[in-house]
Amino acid sequence: DHQFTSKEIAIVLSLLKSRHSLTNTCITNICKLLKLLHVPNAPSNFRHIRSLICSPYQTTIFGKTAISCPSYYRISSSSTGCISSSTCISKDKFIKTPTTNHILSLEPQIRSIIERNHLINPDKNENIITDIVDSLYYRKLLLAESNPFISLLMNSDGAIVKSISRSIWITSFVINELSPSVRFNRENLIIGMVSIGSSKPHNDEMQMFLNDLVKELIYLEREGLRYNPIDLSLNDGKTVRVVLIVAGCDMPATSLLINHTETNGYYGCTHCKIV
Repeated sequence: DHQFTSKEIAIVLSLLKSRHSLTNTCITNICKLLKLLHVPNAPSNFRHIRSLICSPYQTTIFGKTAISCPSYYRISSSSTGCISSSTCISKDKFIKTPTTNHILSLEPQIRSIIERNHLINPDKNENIITDIVDSLYYRKLLLAESNPFISLLMNSDGAIVKSISRSIWITSFVINELSPSVRFNRENLIIGMVSIGSSKPHNDEMQMFLNDLVKELIYLEREGLRYNPIDLSLNDGKTVRVVLIVAGCDMPATSLLINHTETNGYYGCTHCKIV
């Protein structure tokens, strides 16, 4: 008989927790029950389960961390002061809390989502538009692309807590080929980048931070990723390209992403509506 490993048992208990909305304490008690029944390799508690599942993925999901000097707007390898310029006023100590940016790898997140969800196709009737996959642009993309692909919707937004002078800015994605009923569920949200600092990221900072994210998006569009579809009748893996086709942001976030003057400044319009 097959003897389950600690990791296999941990994954099953984690799925059970998610399926039935069980608490951490409940899972710990189940672990104690397995121990009393002398189940080989049973995890000791929920914390043990989390360590068994999460530790192998730290190097794949969590990518780069970068610190930007709040005075010079350049990446600094020091967490205390700017070493990018000898003339920077923050060379000895940052004059305010610097912006710290965390890049999360998109590929493992996307693979995890599409391996546990069914993907939808456009409506066969081209005159019916009920979702983004029924749009004219998406249908044109289908005709132009000979290889399978999935598409992403991007959002970037942030919040400032003035009482403690802290800001958090999150850039996220969802997969358009998921059913609208599950597309925006928390477990299907892809986090690409998180920026934390004392204020909203400066335009120059955001362009630096976006560099690694854009590189991965270009790679996924050109090379794609390999995954095992949820359809059990397909025994072989499948390669699918990932294409970013749209971003939904408010005007301040849009200005930040495209490195443009905000709408309340001079020449703030990206497209002239007068002439």
